[in-house]
Amino acid sequence: SDGLSVLLDFSLLSSFFSDISLVFGTSLGFTFPFFFIYTSYFIFFSILSLAI
Repeated sequence: SDGLSVLLDFSLLSSFFSDISLVFGTSLGFTFPFFFIYTSYFIFFSILSLAI
């Protein structure tokens, strides 16, 4: 795919994961694991967009 769709997918994923981290982070105190997952996806999509 092209870079634009990757950016679109990433923005959808980032909003999805930030919603999850907000819901679970505030209710259960698991902010760090979800932040780690979010950072992993950010690094993954950064490398992916570079490779395309």
